[in-house]
Amino acid sequence: MQEVQAVSDRVLIINDGKLVADDTTTELQQRLAAELFITVGFQEDINTSRLNGIEGIRNITYLGDNTWQLTTEGNRDIREEIYRFAKDNDLTLLTLHKEERSLEDVFHQLTVEDSSK
Repeated sequence: MQEVQAVSDRVLIINDGKLVADDTTTELQQRLAAELFITVGFQEDINTSRLNGIEGIRNITYLGDNTWQLTTEGNRDIREEIYRFAKDNDLTLLTLHKEERSLEDVFHQLTVEDSSK
């Protein structure tokens, strides 16, 4: 899939003889992303209950070393809210980035998950 993404502007995905996607690689990645993952790291120790105060978070996973993976609701980018949270609570942000879904993730979602229906 990396090669497809590197050389193609538009992708058709066929699963069990049915066309399940016909779009640009960028649109496929954005349209089919049901959730967004944001990694955030702080210099200070904080607990999960403090992060729960940020609106739009569906799930929080501690990765170790004061770093968290936040899953947002409905592909919502909440990096601005995270920055504001850190600023309002006098926290030092060391890491803040959005994880992009790969075309392979989208392909898997459209073919493997649809096959089970």
